[in-house]
Amino acid sequence: MKTIFVVDDDQERAEKTSRVLQLLDVEVKSFTNSVLALGEMEKNKPDLMVVDLFLPEMDGIQFVREARKLGVTASVIMLTNCEDVPHLKLLPSNKIEAVLLKSMSNADLAVVVGRVLGQRCLEGVA
Repeated sequence: MKTIFVVDDDQERAEKTSRVLQLLDVEVKSFTNSVLALGEMEKNKPDLMVVDLFLPEMDGIQFVREARKLGVTASVIMLTNCEDVPHLKLLPSNKIEAVLLKSMSNADLAVVVGRVLGQRCLEGVA
């Protein structure tokens, strides 16, 4: 079974994202603290990381860099509320597969995650 780490300091958003992803028959581990997520990555490496771009401890791009230092090779989906973020030009070098607005639908999230993981997504996700 594939494992996804959801890292978002907004607990409500993290829980919502996790519930949608669990419908895809994957193991989901949710974190509202990026430092704790990195600590868990030392023991368990995810297949995919869904990361908020703006985290209090470090931004999402720095979080991905720190994960890479730990040997995590997982793909990344970045979540943001901002449509125009200047440092998104750094994304290709960090193996970031997609940047999604937090206002996306559950179905859109499921489709993108399914594509990144190479899985068919459930049609009933709404």
